[in-house]
Amino acid sequence: MQSIISYLSDIDNIYGVFLDANRGFDLIKDDCEKINRGVSDEMLKKRKNLYGVGDPNSTESYPLHVVNQYDYLQRNLKNGKNRFMLANQSVVQIYQYWEDMYREEIARNMGICKNDLKVDVFGDLRIIRQSIIHNHGIATSDITKCKILKWFNQKQVIEIDSKMFEKIVFESKGSLKKLAGLGSV
Repeated sequence: MQSIISYLSDIDNIYGVFLDANRGFDLIKDDCEKINRGVSDEMLKKRKNLYGVGDPNSTESYPLHVVNQYDYLQRNLKNGKNRFMLANQSVVQIYQYWEDMYREEIARNMGICKNDLKVDVFGDLRIIRQSIIHNHGIATSDITKCKILKWFNQKQVIEIDSKMFEKIVFESKGSLKKLAGLGSV
């Protein structure tokens, strides 16, 4: 039971980071739009954001990331790459915690082997994770085996949006609470 409570807490923490980051993406977008009000897309593509180490005027500094203002704004929009990337990474993290930290202990506490503990939502996350990690974010043929998270078709780009991620959190927590005899979410 303690391992389930710990895992529920980890999922809450991951979801909290997701929510906080999305609020940050909104603020970045709003600031960028405000600063660049009336500026053409052509001009935005010429304006650069530079992230680096040290004073940019020093020969000892070095850039780590350069992006133009247009791309910077686009990746922070509601359906921008930052949100999809964060959600996809969060899915990977939730599944990895299940597989590498909690599943075996929960199974042992239930008196069964790890491989005998099957939870549909985590099976779906395994398939989605494999597509993200091992197929560059493109759904593999196994995606048709998903039982709960049936959003993608084979060869479709895996882009988890906020509503999808909310459902993943809801289903994951509900399944864990059932395992612990705590009812649903």
